[in-house]
Amino acid sequence: MAILRNLILAVVFSFSIPSAHAEILKIADFDDGHKPNLINGDYGAWDKDGDDSTQFCIESFDRSHAYGNKGCCLQLDYDINSPNHPAYNGFWMRLEKID
Repeated sequence: MAILRNLILAVVFSFSIPSAHAEILKIADFDDGHKPNLINGDYGAWDKDGDDSTQFCIESFDRSHAYGNKGCCLQLDYDINSPNHPAYNGFWMRLEKID
């Protein structure tokens, strides 16, 4: 089984707010290593079939690959190699009242 592991996301999610000055609102940076995101929204990984143990997506926080060597980054470990096709999974994030 080919398991894809340790996909490190050192990504800062951002959302542009239309204005004369083109302000930017930071949604999440994962630096503190726990939920919720910076706008108080939850997030997490999901699986197409939670009863199928051959496919999964798991989120965790990783300090060893953090941007700038401080804080944390989000790590997604996933596998879609399942005999029960189709298998897919992903990551979601609530944007609270800004979407």
